[in-house]
Amino acid sequence: MRHTQSIFTLTALATALLPLCVHATELPPVVQTIAEQAGITVGTDGGLQLGSQQFVFLPPPNYKPATPPTGAPAMQADGSLVWGNLQFVPVVKKPGQYPQFPSNLQVLPGNSLPPDFKPPAGMVVPPALPIPTGVTVPPLTNQVLVQGMVDAGLLPANLVEFNSDGSMKVNGAGSFLPFLPETQQQGRIADPSKPAVSIDASGAIRFPDGSTFAPVVTGKNAGGVTLPANFTPPAGTSLPSNVSLPLQFEIPSNVKLPPNITLPAGVVIPENCTIPTGTKLPPGVQVPSSVQLPTGVTVPSGVTLPAGT
Repeated sequence: MRHTQSIFTLTALATALLPLCVHATELPPVVQTIAEQAGITVGTDGGLQLGSQQFVFLPPPNYKPATPPTGAPAMQADGSLVWGNLQFVPVVKKPGQYPQFPSNLQVLPGNSLPPDFKPPAGMVVPPALPIPTGVTVPPLTNQVLVQGMVDAGLLPANLVEFNSDGSMKVNGAGSFLPFLPETQQQGRIADPSKPAVSIDASGAIRFPDGSTFAPVVTGKNAGGVTLPANFTPPAGTSLPSNVSLPLQFEIPSNVKLPPNITLPAGVVIPENCTIPTGTKLPPGVQVPSSVQLPTGVTVPSGVTLPAGT
């Protein structure tokens, strides 16, 4: 009796999980054969790989691999290979940019991404092609993006270095503080209209996932450093808690400190600055009277706090 119940339980479980099991997308045998003869690799999602060029398969509605395509294969203006109602769209990859489809993409009526679509890391998918349920775009890290620019000869090797705290060095000297989006956003496109690395008027370097690195510049006080006066942290980004702020850092009034940050020696705290829980103040720091310290802030001996704090 117990054995029979186990069989019923397993059967019910298999039935419940069946919709979640996505099988490999096969191509019609004639397409598969011709592709192999041409030295083209066919992926499990029906995509094609010819050398470094990748093509994404867009099957038609009610697609059946057993049905051969009609007519002869032809090339569209957008670079897509079309054979009957089958479409293979090229992935455009440029150094310093996230991979994407051609800007003049013309999708055949009704065609869509396969249910087992395997997008390249950081792939920018247009709204016209909804990503299938359960499919996620793997992250493309800033380090890999920069290395791609080095490999393409656009940047000298070792010009850009990423530190363990998330900050960045350029040319071995220039320091850039990181303002990063939430973890799940990192490595994935933030604004499809901005798929490339760019530099804004303040000198900050922006990556396609929204990560922005602000240059450290000379401050107002002797020996002090800060961020450019025209730099504004992008919405949805923040300094990581483990970032190492430079010595004698003059905190800009528009920069929000993260929880559990350790402030450096000589730090200058501005008026009305919000000090988050877990902050560790350095010895000798001056806390303005307008600043309120929450519980959980580490205050070294000898630091004078504002009245009422």
